[in-house]
Amino acid sequence: MQLDVHGANMAALITDARLTDAKLPPIVRPGGYFRSMIKADRQGELNMIGSFMGLVARRAKEEEEEWLKHEQ
Repeated sequence: MQLDVHGANMAALITDARLTDAKLPPIVRPGGYFRSMIKADRQGELNMIGSFMGLVARRAKEEEEEWLKHEQ
């Protein structure tokens, strides 16, 4: 199996989001991280939706916490 254009874009988006999120363990080699996603896809082990949803949930939680700070 090979990532289609949309899948490759999603993998790049996830890689970028991981790079810019200081609360996550740092990615030292973004190209290697991206290639590991491609390898996992080829092996049928890539859970891109899970990765994406995890990022979305983390961002939503941060926004909610920020909103609650301002409400108090």
